[in-house]
Amino acid sequence: MRISKRIMLLPCVAVFTASAQSLTNRPALYHWATGAAAGRADIVMLGDSNQLKDGYGWNGGYIDSLKVSRGLYATGLLWAGENSGAGAQDGEGYYTISSGSGVFAYAGAPQAVGTYAQFSSPQCEYLYLPSGAVSGARNMGMVVAGALNTSAALRWWLTDCTFPDAGGSYSPAVRLAAAPYSTVASFGSISTGGGYGLRTQSFFMSPDGNRTGPLEFRYAPYTFSTALTAPLLFLWTRCEEINVATGVSVHTLYYWGGKSARQMAASMQSASDEMLTAYFSEVRRLQGAEKYVLIRLSQGVNDINETLPSVPHGITPGSSPAAFADNMGYCIDRIQGIWETNGWAQDELTFLISCAHALGAADDPKQVRLVAYRQAATGLIASHPNLAVCDLAAEVPYATMLSSGYYITPAPGQPVDTAHLSRLGYQALSQIETASLIQGPPCPADFNQDGGVDGPDIEAFFTAWSNADGVADVNFDGGIDGGDIETFFAAWERGGC
Repeated sequence: MRISKRIMLLPCVAVFTASAQSLTNRPALYHWATGAAAGRADIVMLGDSNQLKDGYGWNGGYIDSLKVSRGLYATGLLWAGENSGAGAQDGEGYYTISSGSGVFAYAGAPQAVGTYAQFSSPQCEYLYLPSGAVSGARNMGMVVAGALNTSAALRWWLTDCTFPDAGGSYSPAVRLAAAPYSTVASFGSISTGGGYGLRTQSFFMSPDGNRTGPLEFRYAPYTFSTALTAPLLFLWTRCEEINVATGVSVHTLYYWGGKSARQMAASMQSASDEMLTAYFSEVRRLQGAEKYVLIRLSQGVNDINETLPSVPHGITPGSSPAAFADNMGYCIDRIQGIWETNGWAQDELTFLISCAHALGAADDPKQVRLVAYRQAATGLIASHPNLAVCDLAAEVPYATMLSSGYYITPAPGQPVDTAHLSRLGYQALSQIETASLIQGPPCPADFNQDGGVDGPDIEAFFTAWSNADGVADVNFDGGIDGGDIETFFAAWERGGC
């Protein structure tokens, strides 16, 4: 098994890597990091308003950071009816465009197809045309800007539903997203007939060096008078840069402003198995034979005010650290259950809990409670060895956040909003966190990264070595062989690196 050496050659890692004190159970990340270095890997994110704050948030910060350090091979899945038709407000690299016209609905589809989008999250919604015909002059689809090379060979992926009898039809096309806004690809009329069902289709575009700048993939071009004929139901859209063999794709499965980990767990509970299976099938679709999926869970800002008991075990008060951990643990178990139901390998999955950034000084009640939430989340590692927990507040304390302009200032003269970050803040903290995700063990001797050089390091090394895990390539020659054993023991006997 040959592993790319790039896993250890990241720019600025020495400066922008979360320290051992701020990342608990770092070895849980190594398998995913190997996949991100040697092939294609995906990140699925769930969180509160910080997830897509002002169209950016952690989603945008991760895209920008990983685009530089690891590269992007595709966009994430975008909900076709995001924000009840409002689409993304800003976006970074790629974003949804959809119409707020009253002819479209974001709920109410027949159960036979509606179950594929059964999910309690007002921002994550399908796009439904129940009846009639609509002209093509509608803003519906997605824009790809700086995330991918739009001159390269591209494949657009669209997940929709089919209906009984003749069904409806639509005519997807791609146009330039800037002047002269000309159409660069048309894919003909697509029928949605044939009986209730779910399908994913792809639309190929050949490379073209003259095709520069952002592109719009639309479910209908402007030039058709009746380009959309009901019934139609669109779930997700995605764009792949076909010839990129390695890199990362970033998805947002769930975000809900003002809601806690309790609501996130309730939404995951409300989601049908069919919906979660369909979603994660699409996440996994574009990877190779080996799959690498990291689930990032971020909460903590709104849990302080939670009054409802936790979802799985009814722990009260709902604002307690025990309730927080109970809700976060449920989200992990729900996703692992989908993997088990579908017979997918559990070692494909890695989880990261990244509690909120610093909410105040160390003695601020909000910050004290956040520390307690993070400690409770760390307790989940005992039953979830594929979980790591990141402490961004330890890495970038309140004073640094304040002086660096990482918080939002609502208006001149107004106090900063410590619950949300500026775009600079999301960028800086995402760079710190992603650097810690994609590096392997920096010290071969302390292989399990517990701060000491002892017997458990030998056990951890040989487990990785026998499994041909890329983190066992401690001599960085691209292979897992006897040379790595020699390098490891030489460092171990010295008691350090």
